[in-house]
Amino acid sequence: MTERTMKETDTLKKISNEYYNGALPPEKGLVFYLLDNGASLDIKDDAGNLPIDYAKDHVINQMILLRSPIEDIVYSKDAPPSTSNLSVEVKSSNNQKVDLGYHDVSIFIPPGAVLHDDKGEITLTVLRELPGFDLHEDESVACYGIRCDPPHMVFQYPVEIKIPHSSVVINPDQVKPDIVSRVWDSVNDLPRTSRQRSSNSSDEPPFCRIYERHLELYITHCAEWWVLIPLEQQVIRRKLMCTPYIPDKIEKSQEFSINLQMYNDLPGTERILREEAKQQFYHRCHCSVPFSIEPRSGDVIITCQRDGEEIESQVLSVRDLQTKLKQCVSLYVPPCTDDVDFTAITITIAQSGKHGISRSIAFVPRYIDGPEWPSPSEHINFSR
Repeated sequence: MTERTMKETDTLKKISNEYYNGALPPEKGLVFYLLDNGASLDIKDDAGNLPIDYAKDHVINQMILLRSPIEDIVYSKDAPPSTSNLSVEVKSSNNQKVDLGYHDVSIFIPPGAVLHDDKGEITLTVLRELPGFDLHEDESVACYGIRCDPPHMVFQYPVEIKIPHSSVVINPDQVKPDIVSRVWDSVNDLPRTSRQRSSNSSDEPPFCRIYERHLELYITHCAEWWVLIPLEQQVIRRKLMCTPYIPDKIEKSQEFSINLQMYNDLPGTERILREEAKQQFYHRCHCSVPFSIEPRSGDVIITCQRDGEEIESQVLSVRDLQTKLKQCVSLYVPPCTDDVDFTAITITIAQSGKHGISRSIAFVPRYIDGPEWPSPSEHINFSR
């Protein structure tokens, strides 16, 4: 097969600079362009697969998810589940590498890392809530935490865990993050937390190597593990995604809440938020919008307008956004007094500072009076 080279046209270069800080290859830029210009996402091939089923690359996967219809995507029967934990049966004589579904988390266990007497299962769990330890002023939480069980298991050789992160870092090989571990102290019946700067070599764990989109953590025992990236070490931006959710049914005479989810741009988070919203009878009303925050700029201001009139404004500190993996901002819309079926909502997200970064999200929720309309998750038949 003849190898083809994709040329970076002016259009593809503009896409890369505007949305991906100049780091998007031409091949992925072409996918972005096609999706934004009407490429169909619901056409199956002869094997019954959708385009999302072939999107193994995280960037392409997110492009498709963010442009999917408001209704949940129906994945093929072979698609991996969005599980947050994985158990591995340890085989002491073999290399073992296992991926944790759409989270892009994986574990590599080298031969001889586990003694024959310790044979059994190792369970890897993704942690999304930061435990109760103090963060320094210059630190950010840019990746999932990982819990490795069973407690107190010791590895004879370093075990590698690969975790995606959401920081934009220049010279990532020069970053030396802090590594926090938590184990249960059975004597005092309390968690014991230790923190240390990454060593200089994977042969001397704990060690962490930072790459552009992921990090590799090397450990020698099971525990809860968190990697904290110091902001002064080459970090220039933090990548977030912003997604608005509204109730399935909205009445004119009642106030309703828009839940604006702001979360780290990490694989798997979007799917979990959509599942949680469905349980609360909420649905996504706009595709997710990327927003990058600068750690040394000012606060982030969220403004909500209805039909051009401001109805609420909130200020979020950069510190809060840096220290949380996700944050829900509730914006309250007062009852509608006019006899209308629709209303236009615009949410503006802006960070004060010299660059004046801002993004807008506009959508039109429909009021319901009288007979109930089907929720977005239900099939609506328009045939007569």
